[in-house]
Amino acid sequence: MSLKFWLGGATSDKSRQMMKFILEDAERNPGRQYLVVVPEQFSLSTQRELVLNSPNLGILNIDVLSFTRLAHRISDEVGSFAPDVTTLDEMGKSLIIGMLAAANRKELTVFGNDLDKLGVTDKLKSIISEFMQYGISVERAYEISDLAAADGHNLLAGKLHDVAFLYDRFKEYIKDKYTTVEDTLDAVSALVPRSDTIKNSVIVFDGFTGFTPVQNKLIGVLLEYALSVNVALLYDDCIQENNAATPIREHELFYLSRHTMDQLGRMADERHVIIDDPYKACNSNKNNIRNSNNDIVYTDKITTPELNNIEVSLFAGRNPDEEIQMVFNRIVKLVRDMGYHYKDVAILTGDMESYRHPIERVFTKHNIPYFVDRTEPVLLNPFIEYIRSFLSIFADNYEISSVFGFLKSYLTDISDSQIDMLENYCIAANIKGYKAWHQRFDVHTRTVGADELLILNDIREKLVARFDDFTGSLGDGRQINAGSIYSVRDFSTALYKMIESDGIEDKLKTGAEAFLEAGNRKSATEYEKIYVQIMNVLDELCELIPDERTDIRGFAALLDAGFDSIRIGSVPMGMDYIQIADLTRSRLGNIKALFIVGANDGVIPRAAASSGIINESEREYLVSSIDKLTLAPTAREDIFTQRLYIYMAVNKPTQKLFVSYSRISSSGKSLLPSYIIRKLKSAFDVRIETKSGLCDNYPDDAEAFDDLTDMLYPALRGTIDVQRGARVKELLKYFIRKEEYKERLMRMIRNGLLQEGGKGDSIGSALAHALYGKRIVTSITRLEAYANCAYRYFLEYGLTLREREVFSFEARDMGNIFHDSMKTYSQMMQENHRSWADISEDEINETMDKAVDAVIEKYREEKLSTSARYAYMESRIRKIMRRSASVVSKQIRKGEFTPKYFEVDFDELTDNDTLSVRLSDEDIMRLRGRIDRVDTCETDDGIYIRVIDYKSSNHEMDLAAVYEGRQLQLLVYLNAAMGMEKKSAQKAGKSPKIIPAGVFYYHMDDPIVGAKEELTEDDIKTLIMKDLVLKGLVNSDIYALQLMDRDLATDSTVLSVSLTAKGELRSTKQAVSADDFDVLSEYVTRCIRNMGRNIEEGLVAVPKPDGKVRFTGPDCAYCPYMSVCRNKADSGEKKAKKAGSGRTNAEWIELMREKDESDR
Repeated sequence: MSLKFWLGGATSDKSRQMMKFILEDAERNPGRQYLVVVPEQFSLSTQRELVLNSPNLGILNIDVLSFTRLAHRISDEVGSFAPDVTTLDEMGKSLIIGMLAAANRKELTVFGNDLDKLGVTDKLKSIISEFMQYGISVERAYEISDLAAADGHNLLAGKLHDVAFLYDRFKEYIKDKYTTVEDTLDAVSALVPRSDTIKNSVIVFDGFTGFTPVQNKLIGVLLEYALSVNVALLYDDCIQENNAATPIREHELFYLSRHTMDQLGRMADERHVIIDDPYKACNSNKNNIRNSNNDIVYTDKITTPELNNIEVSLFAGRNPDEEIQMVFNRIVKLVRDMGYHYKDVAILTGDMESYRHPIERVFTKHNIPYFVDRTEPVLLNPFIEYIRSFLSIFADNYEISSVFGFLKSYLTDISDSQIDMLENYCIAANIKGYKAWHQRFDVHTRTVGADELLILNDIREKLVARFDDFTGSLGDGRQINAGSIYSVRDFSTALYKMIESDGIEDKLKTGAEAFLEAGNRKSATEYEKIYVQIMNVLDELCELIPDERTDIRGFAALLDAGFDSIRIGSVPMGMDYIQIADLTRSRLGNIKALFIVGANDGVIPRAAASSGIINESEREYLVSSIDKLTLAPTAREDIFTQRLYIYMAVNKPTQKLFVSYSRISSSGKSLLPSYIIRKLKSAFDVRIETKSGLCDNYPDDAEAFDDLTDMLYPALRGTIDVQRGARVKELLKYFIRKEEYKERLMRMIRNGLLQEGGKGDSIGSALAHALYGKRIVTSITRLEAYANCAYRYFLEYGLTLREREVFSFEARDMGNIFHDSMKTYSQMMQENHRSWADISEDEINETMDKAVDAVIEKYREEKLSTSARYAYMESRIRKIMRRSASVVSKQIRKGEFTPKYFEVDFDELTDNDTLSVRLSDEDIMRLRGRIDRVDTCETDDGIYIRVIDYKSSNHEMDLAAVYEGRQLQLLVYLNAAMGMEKKSAQKAGKSPKIIPAGVFYYHMDDPIVGAKEELTEDDIKTLIMKDLVLKGLVNSDIYALQLMDRDLATDSTVLSVSLTAKGELRSTKQAVSADDFDVLSEYVTRCIRNMGRNIEEGLVAVPKPDGKVRFTGPDCAYCPYMSVCRNKADSGEKKAKKAGSGRTNAEWIELMREKDESDR
């Protein structure tokens, strides 16, 4: 019985010499067993090394084991300490702890309310595993909780009590049925004395920086019974100032190794085991790179060594992208110019999340073979989303997010287009809940009519059949909800049947093949392995807790605990690849060149991360205040440990060490370099390189130009991130000066601009004809939208992009109800042969109530619920419509005009020339629209026409907006009405003069009015009438005005004009002459024709924030396409406010007259 340490620095041959000793001793003593214990991830590489170095390229009496496999070897030999129990893996522990936590939720005072949060069960499992690893019993856990409470750490005490409670329940649950790896190591110590294998074995430990208390316990017994125990540790007396007899301090480089040596030494002394003289592999040359690297991580004393054959380079990149581009270029030069293989190169990082994607993007693009050494969580895998969303359908009563989370796993047989169509409909029609899905869809929306409903109901029936198959598989076939209770076995079986019937395994295999063909090995591996992993979760549930009864949420939580434990790793393809690994979690083989990227402060060494259940300050308190308590390293201890990993890393390459850092993070945050940069710079007297020339980042110009080609079009579109956008600018500056690239570059820019657009952009007439047709059919509202923003018109009416329709009762719905109610009221008046001028208030109210009832019934079925809010809204609608009908009747009663046309649809006016605009000899634009009301008054002078448009909000005419084409509707309606009346008169054999009386908006409202003095009821009615006068443009002729308000004097309750005491019209923006109406009419017609021609030619100018393309609309801030055109909302608003400022109506009309004359 003996103990021997094999010591040496990172570049020493301690492990090689120990393995050489084992191989030679094993050959001399073929009857002995040699057990080489290494970390699990090193077992294969250690076996390979032993085989390759053995004399006969084979090993017979040497076994390479992990701690777990060693425990199994001993128990297999002497008989298990618990023969009928099964060892739980991490997933099994998670499932049982998740079940116990859910069943005892009320007992968990701290974590009871957080159990449904993803990851909480895994954290509870981790702390319980830690307690077992460090030999903390249930009783000790309760004791620690009580001690924390006594010291006033109440929250910590509550956490520890919850953990101890679950720990106790877990140990009770698995008793005599299951065991854990931690318990196995603990229990197997009692079996060692009965093991003949151990008594005839030489045992070797290599690759460890330290041992847990449970592992130490096993090693202590092995010291007593094995022939000898050999331990290789990272420790170099040539570096360490203290000798073995001097206590080592926690911050010193080899503290972990010395601490382990001290622990094992004490155990050997206690057992009277001989401690042999250690083997020390020490470097005698104090002036080489190895010792300088030791100084870098060990002390502040820096030497200036001879670099020998090691080349050290430092680089400061602008961001991670630039760092990786630089790494790629250096690797290309190493392989292409210096004869390296890819396997000779490795990349280490302390921030895999930030650097992995840039590495994968660059290396994949250039076909560089690489392997990322890490396992991946799979919670975002579509198969897991398929299961989680499916279960939440029942738990959340068919919520839209649950149903479409399930469908968007894209593992069902419903096509992508059908899913999109169904989702849009469900959001628009508010389809949610069991009842809504189990009855036919019959609600029409803006985009869904009878034909679409047939398709949607067919999809619904297939989907509901799938849901009902699942509930049927549970036994009774009844509807299940969040409270339905079944056994875990019942849920698992029903879920498995659904997975099998959907053919998920085959679909995942197809997906894996597609990823493999696309060169995405990582995703292909995930898709290949995920099915088996999910089946393992279901199998373990049925094996561990089959009869546990729970609801659908509880079952989903159990699955989440299982899913959270799944990790999928991939294997490298071939032998020649670049290994990409985490600085602290991976061990590299023999490499010539090492790149350490992301050497920033807070990354190397890594800042303290979230510690799970117990935070860092609580750990510090427990370790420092609780006697004889050992836990996993604190953040402070971990930083010291990381220095050891840094020391190992910088000593790994045999020829080149390259260390880089970023000045700016991917999110734009400023970063500082790690202390390691300063130490390396000082130790090796090297400068920190930055990108001095653009092509320093590329192996050659061709590579740089290829990169520019990839980024140029996104840059022209403005869809590239800031960092790569800056690189595009620099590449452009570089290549524009090179004659061999200049012409190609200019051609690319021109093509890119034509595709994306700029000032005077055009999609071309051919594409415009394809989008809009040769015979453009549009509305005045759409033309106003075109004048407001031609690009939005193109997106909305050319590409037919739409905002998703959402179920809600909005201002637009209110406006539709107002219009439809007034239309229905007008129809009722005509059907009952009633006159607007002589109808009573009671009859107005009765008729309008019937009209509102008829209109609102459809909305009550589709959008208006029975809630108090909607009841108030309905009451408000009735009041407004009653008031509107009453005021309109009074306005008609006060003048000579009679309503003649209501809700006139342009489609009915097929012979009205004003509605067809000829754009060219071949092309015609047809206008669509609906005039709310046309009033006429026949006099000896002719027929006066006025057009009224009902609005649910306040509107006024603005000639500046008319000039810009943004307010054409009323004037076009006037042209159409005058043409319509002229045709009607001609059919009757008359040819009267048609005179415009005005164009008006009527605001449908029930305003609140007030005054300083007390008002009578008649006064209030008069004030309301004045508040609701017609607003727009009126013929300034006094006679025409009096036809509309026979009592017109100094004030009016019909029009927003008034007369002076002399009977003259007061100056107002509301009044223009009949001749002015003619100018407006001709201008509007020409404006429409010009816009039609622009549409036909495909002009889709994108508004630019620099003003190069004029933008006059005020609606940018609310535009759904703002992210597409990238216009700044405030610039548009400011321009809109400036438009028209300072000009009178007369000046605007003169501008229009001049423009008409110049366009002729």
